[in-house]
Amino acid sequence: MSIVLQTTPHTIAMPGAQLFVQEIGQGAPILFLHGNPDSGDLWHPVIERLQADYRCIAPDLPGFGRSTADGNFDLSLENRGHFVETVVNGLGIDEPVTLVLHDHGAPFGLAWAVSNPEKVRGIVLINALLLRPDYVWHFWGQVWRTPILGELHTAVARIPGMMALFMLLETRLHGGSRLPWSHIQHTASLFKPSVGRMMLRLYRASTPSIFRGWEDRMNQLPKSVPVRVVWGKRDPYLPHSFPQDLEKHGAVVRYLDNCGHFPMVEAPQIVAEEIRQMMSHAPHP
Repeated sequence: MSIVLQTTPHTIAMPGAQLFVQEIGQGAPILFLHGNPDSGDLWHPVIERLQADYRCIAPDLPGFGRSTADGNFDLSLENRGHFVETVVNGLGIDEPVTLVLHDHGAPFGLAWAVSNPEKVRGIVLINALLLRPDYVWHFWGQVWRTPILGELHTAVARIPGMMALFMLLETRLHGGSRLPWSHIQHTASLFKPSVGRMMLRLYRASTPSIFRGWEDRMNQLPKSVPVRVVWGKRDPYLPHSFPQDLEKHGAVVRYLDNCGHFPMVEAPQIVAEEIRQMMSHAPHP
């Protein structure tokens, strides 16, 4: 990573997993949840701009980065929400939390938020996998959800240098993102065999039909907590029409024409500004 923060590491246990959590700064808590194939380090460019004023917390999702998870770790939406509860309780947070959610981090955070709206100060969604039962998986999602084919791809990705090459080609030729080479190298360095296995399990557990019923609860969130959306319009994986239902229910949406799937890396200053806007307008505990 081009930005390395001196965070305080924590290890928090939950059934079937040991969670690695980074923390830096003081003030109102902000919980950052990353997606695939990343770690909490994804947020460093944004946290660098916020750490002077807020308590920034960035866990690695179960089985990703430096967190571990058993092969039978429960990936139901209920247990994904329990992951967030475990982190919040494990750090002794006793005030409402602002959630900043990207990609697969969104189902973890939203599953918790819809069940615990009183514990949420606000939500910022960034190119997030929303709880939509009508979603059709993108090409790579379909590959990873397919038995044998997914295993073959992750096996090739574990060959030294191949994961970085895959990410470089994907983001340059197809992904619409301009991720720094240092970011790609760092992400690839954390792609251990166990991460590849969890990635396949997570995609296969995320059949859109499991979101049925949760979608309605998610769309009601803007009525009880402030919701902002930052969306890179060049994202080839998640359609920029995704946030429209939330916008209809009161969410504030900002589209970024020149960003792809990773605005927190491509435009960290804009993302940090949006989070500050959320913090300044969200009700204080």
